[in-house]
Amino acid sequence: MEKNKFNLLSAIIIIFIVFGTSILYAQIKYTGVNIAGAEFGESYLPGIYGTHYIYPTSVEIDYYISKGMNTFRLPFRWERVQQSQFAPLDATELSRMDTFVDYATAQGAYVIIEPHNFQRYYPDPTNFQSSEQGLVGTEVPDAAFADLWGKLANHYKENSRVIFNLMNEPNTMSTELLVRAENAAIVAIRNTEANNLILVPGNQWSGAWAWNETWYNGANAEHMLDIVDPKANLAFEVHQYMDDDYSGSLTGISNNDPMIGVKRLTNFTDWLKTHHLKGFLGEFAVANSKIGNAADEVGDEVIDNMLSYLKENADVWIGWTWWAAGPWWGEYQFTLEPLNLGQSNQGPDRAAMLILQPHMVLPSSTEKEIKVLTGTSPYTVLSGYTADIYGCEGQNNVILQSGASARLINFVGNNEVTVQADSGLFNVSRSGASVSFKDSNGTLLVIPATKTAQTIIFNDAILTIVIDDNQVMLDNLIVNLTPDPIL
Repeated sequence: MEKNKFNLLSAIIIIFIVFGTSILYAQIKYTGVNIAGAEFGESYLPGIYGTHYIYPTSVEIDYYISKGMNTFRLPFRWERVQQSQFAPLDATELSRMDTFVDYATAQGAYVIIEPHNFQRYYPDPTNFQSSEQGLVGTEVPDAAFADLWGKLANHYKENSRVIFNLMNEPNTMSTELLVRAENAAIVAIRNTEANNLILVPGNQWSGAWAWNETWYNGANAEHMLDIVDPKANLAFEVHQYMDDDYSGSLTGISNNDPMIGVKRLTNFTDWLKTHHLKGFLGEFAVANSKIGNAADEVGDEVIDNMLSYLKENADVWIGWTWWAAGPWWGEYQFTLEPLNLGQSNQGPDRAAMLILQPHMVLPSSTEKEIKVLTGTSPYTVLSGYTADIYGCEGQNNVILQSGASARLINFVGNNEVTVQADSGLFNVSRSGASVSFKDSNGTLLVIPATKTAQTIIFNDAILTIVIDDNQVMLDNLIVNLTPDPIL
């Protein structure tokens, strides 16, 4: 029997339950990466798939989950998913997006979908970020923007792991007009009964450093207070780069200052705290070449300080996504993607990955997952988590990491549980027809025996549990009511 594929973070919390009187402190929830490609070819709209743009694949998803990431920001072009104003969503393009979203969320990850359009629709191809042509609120009506989001929300509203990022980097426009369009989109989303988290970008390329500035046609700090969400489930999304002009186009780090990221986030953080709001860092990066020991290689200190600052202020910061990964980057200065990813000659991890990993979401023993299985994709319970899992009538696949606890409930179908530990470490006991496997590392599996054999795969053995002639059997051994070693 083939073992299920190992995915380090393929299960993320569905429902949080705090036990007893323990205090659960604020924690960063979303840690991940932008996976680019679907927004490429901005001067060729809609463009030719595979020539002008590409969607990332399961290879990227598997790699970044294995590194500890749980969130993917997926840029795309509005003109491809909806090729004219108020038109139905393009079925072919939507299927490409669905392929990515469905696979990633089945692994327990979150996907942030965001039109990478700079608040424009069919802009001047020679100035696609900032042209007057196609600007939402003047040349393109707010209603068209709202229509896009109403249709996307209706399509994804049943998947709570999909997050709606209204737009990438609005700029060169009135902030008041931006707020008007964003509020129209929020109304359209909520009118579909979608409860998904919404990320709201600011003006001036969503720069955190400029949040309080007034020179770009209205300070975000003032006008973003007019954003209204009847579900009160939103965060303000900002970007922050470390170079001299704040754009991310330069390789150097401003003044080689290891605190530059913290300094550029401080005013925005203070604004969040003052108004009891939430923030999300949608893009940030340093060049891989600026991570090292030389005097000007302070990128590792910058990122470590910056993400530590977010953790320290997790009462207002909910997460971050690095810019960027994706299959077409090559040696782009910020890429997180190894060369030849997924091939036999795959390159080493990028320098930035080693700096990011200590800041990724870690499980908390005070949190409990409740999961209802609906398909055959394996569901992983992370080390340190406790889970109640309800099975479906078909094939149920569960992966239990060492140090995780899972109670399988109402498993009426065929079941396969992979336990990432050696069987010889476990004692086994039963209560009625429920059989418990427990080791000294805190790993616990409780599974009901049925008249259909249930398969449990350990690192060193494959065992079956079944009710046979009113006895609970583990292979050919009767399971006792008192703990005994498995083998």
